[in-house]
Amino acid sequence: MPRDTYRFQPMTADDLPLVRRWLKTTHVSEWWGDPAEQLTLVSGDIDEPAMDQYIVVKDDRAFAYRPSARDRHTASHHRSRSGQRARRPGL
Repeated sequence: MPRDTYRFQPMTADDLPLVRRWLKTTHVSEWWGDPAEQLTLVSGDIDEPAMDQYIVVKDDRAFAYRPSARDRHTASHHRSRSGQRARRPGL
């Protein structure tokens, strides 16, 4: 695989410790808010059929989380769950 290729691996429960670690970093929590609350939301979406979640990998290094709602209704629902517009940049 060329070195400039990104892979979007479907996120699983096995990725939650990595996401937890990311959420606890200062630069991520500034965007996402409370790490425990966000981990609850992210982990609750693992089995949500309207949400796709990915771990982004480059050069065999996981470096980002990428959620994707399948429709506007789902995106709107997920925005309102935390009471604010979801700010979900890559972790």
